[in-house]
Amino acid sequence: MNDNQAINFLLTDYCLALDEGRIDDCAALFKNAEFTFKGFPTAKGIEGVKGMFANLIIYEDGTPRTRHLLTNVRIDVADGANAATSQGYLIVMQQVDEAPMQPIFSGHYVDEFEIIEGNWQFSRRNVLAPQFGDMSRHTRGL
Repeated sequence: MNDNQAINFLLTDYCLALDEGRIDDCAALFKNAEFTFKGFPTAKGIEGVKGMFANLIIYEDGTPRTRHLLTNVRIDVADGANAATSQGYLIVMQQVDEAPMQPIFSGHYVDEFEIIEGNWQFSRRNVLAPQFGDMSRHTRGL
C-alpha cells in the first residue's frame, strides 16, 4: 500500500467508525493527535476525542444514523517524507424515523499526518467553515 492509500484508509476509517457508532474506534485514530473544531475547545488524544462525541445521539440500532461523505479530497505527501497533509469537504447526511434524509452539517477538513511506529496516523484534524443544518437529532445541546 502506498502513502496516499494508507492516508485515504485513515480518512475512510474515521467516517465508517463514526457512522457505525464505534466511538472508541473513531477516537483511537487520534491517540497522538489534536482535533480542532472551529468554535469549540481542542480535543487531544483518545479521551479528548471521546469527550467531544459524548453528546452524540446513538439510536437503538447502535448508530447515529449518519453518513459522512468526503469530497474533493487532496492528499499531499512529499517523497520520502514522514509527514503529510490532506484537505477535503465534508457533508453529513442523517435519516431518522421522524425526519427524511437530509444534510445536517458541512465543513472543510484540513488534516495533518505523521508516521509513528511505521504507520501513518493523524497528528491534527481541523474542521473549518462549519455550516450547521438541523442537528437536533444528532447531538444533544447543539
